[in-house]
Amino acid sequence: MRILVADDEPNTRDALAEVLREEGHAVTTVSSGRLAVESLGAIPFDLVITDLNMPDVDGLEVIEETRAVQPETAIVVITAYGERFSRSYLETGEIVLLSKPFRLSEILAAVETVAARRSARLAAGAKAAPTAGVVANAVGAAAAAAADVGETAEHV
Repeated sequence: MRILVADDEPNTRDALAEVLREEGHAVTTVSSGRLAVESLGAIPFDLVITDLNMPDVDGLEVIEETRAVQPETAIVVITAYGERFSRSYLETGEIVLLSKPFRLSEILAAVETVAARRSARLAAGAKAAPTAGVVANAVGAAAAAAADVGETAEHV
């Protein structure tokens, strides 16, 4: 998947990029919300991972811009400020919220979950019925693997 990571904390941004690249993803990193918005206008992404609290343009604006220019793009929000994040975003099923500090395994589980959702959505739009069964199994497996991520999102 092509992933955009937006976080003003270099250690977090670099760790995310490293682990995602090791998993075979194409990763673009930016240090601000403003740069994230600029990137969204130039490159198609499958997933945006954004911090919520950033200078200049915050994560909420990054989410809104993602929805405006790349509506099919999934979003993972990482934040120490979960109380600022509206539960209505979580109800869409395309946004996963992780509270800082988080384990890198939680990010990988979240990426698997959104990738499975995306595949299922694409398969549902296609006429190939055999693929749908395979994708449904992948969704179940990813959901089971990401149970702790779901619990984190529920408690915010």
